[in-house]
Amino acid sequence: SQAAAMTQRHDGRPSLQDVGYGRLGIDMGWEGCGKGLNGSFHNASGWPLVNTGKFANLTEMNVALHAMNLLTGFYFNPCWCGVEWKVWPNGNTKQDVATLVELGFDGIKIDGCGPANNMSLWGGLLNASGRPLLIEDCLDKHWWANGKEPPTPTIELLRECPGNFYRTTTDILAHFYSIMGNLITNDDFVKQHEMDFGPVSRPGCWAYPDMLQVGNKISVRESY
Repeated sequence: SQAAAMTQRHDGRPSLQDVGYGRLGIDMGWEGCGKGLNGSFHNASGWPLVNTGKFANLTEMNVALHAMNLLTGFYFNPCWCGVEWKVWPNGNTKQDVATLVELGFDGIKIDGCGPANNMSLWGGLLNASGRPLLIEDCLDKHWWANGKEPPTPTIELLRECPGNFYRTTTDILAHFYSIMGNLITNDDFVKQHEMDFGPVSRPGCWAYPDMLQVGNKISVRESY
C-alpha cells in the first residue's frame, strides 16, 4: 500500500516519512457519481456520496493512517461527473466542507472542474471549521492559463490567500518539456502579479507548478 511504502525503511535507510513526506491524498474516484440526485454524487440535500465499492469506510481509513502518524488529504470539485454542473450550478460547498471535517481528513485539494468555484467561500468555511487543514487551491488555474479572471478576482485571491498554496499551471505531464514549461509558467506568474503588499508567493501562500514527477517515466530514455 502507499502507506506502507511511505513508512517502511529498507536496508537501514530512512523511510519517506522519516525525511518529511507524511501526507497521503485521495484524488478523483471516491465520488459516488450516479448515486445522487439526477445522476450527481450529492443527495437531494446536497451532501456528497461516496463510492463505497472503492472506499468502504473513509473514517476508518483515516483512523488507521493517523495511527501510523500519517496525515490525509481529500479532493473536491472534481474533473468528472459533469452532470454536477446541471444539477448543482453553484455547488454544495458548505456540505462538502462539513463532510471533509466529519470524515477526519487533514487537508483538501479543491479542483476547478466542478461548479463550486468560489474559492473565498471555500477558504472561509474551511478556516472556520475548527480543524487544522492544509488547503490546496487548484481551482483558479484554468482561468489564469486562459488569460481570464477567476470567479474570485486575482488580486483578492493573492492578497487574502484562502488556501495555503495555489496552482498556477495546467496539469503536469511526465516529460521534460511539461516539467520545464510549468516551472517557467509559475515563475512568470509570480513576477507578473507582484502586489503592493509584497511577494504573492510567500510562507502560508505558496504558488506552485503542480506535483513532482518522480519515477514516472514515459520512455526508457527519460528519467527524473
